Amino acid sequence: MGAISITNVETPHGSGEVIKANGKYETERALSVEEYEILAEVMKKFGALSAEAISKKSHQEKGYMDTHEMELISYTYAMEMV
Repeated sequence: MGAISITNVETPHGSGEVIKANGKYETERALSVEEYEILAEVMKKFGALSAEAISKKSHQEKGYMDTHEMELISYTYAMEMV
């Protein structure tokens, strides 16, 4: 058994995955202070949004709009994100 389990689910909005930890972990050792700060910023910005809302928001980003379908979006767009 690995550190996480992934279950495929169907919802009224489509299919997706539920990812869960397979045990308790000492989070103080899992991430650096900088990583916790980044995670806190992400949670502040996106924590209340649904996956669908995050997807719609991401599709409004310059990196998405400037990239052809099925192409990888360059990390050079990261600093332009809203």
